[in-house]
Amino acid sequence: MKRYRSAEIPAENIDKWGKTFVRVYELQGPAAFEKYQYSIANMLCLRANQKLGEKLLEYVKDISEPKDVLLDVLTAIMLDDLMNINSRILAVAALRELVPKISPYARYTRESVLRAMKDSINSPQTPVLHEAVANALKSINREMQTNTLR
Repeated sequence: MKRYRSAEIPAENIDKWGKTFVRVYELQGPAAFEKYQYSIANMLCLRANQKLGEKLLEYVKDISEPKDVLLDVLTAIMLDDLMNINSRILAVAALRELVPKISPYARYTRESVLRAMKDSINSPQTPVLHEAVANALKSINREMQTNTLR
């Protein structure tokens, strides 16, 4: 599969590309899927069809070394009031898994994601999203404390 930069994915082929990434994950696993983080982030920004976008959001949480661009997109989805609530909750679930995996050298990235999550709790959002973010923050803090003790 040719690796495209985000800007090169033709808009009319978004669904085809999304289905391809889903197949990559399902047939080759998270390690192969992880190689395409930039393109996956772009697809999530372009808001592929809802079902496909939610499938990608479910799969990104298994990435072992998340890139800044993917974390930025997940944070933007979480904060986007126009986005479907299920997609926003899936973005929070992905962030819950990915934030502890951020390299210790990327402290700024981790802090900006955590700040956005904390700010979303203080903003007028649906209670379900508040609960998802609060639970994710507790889980992230617990995971980071555990990693610090190791």
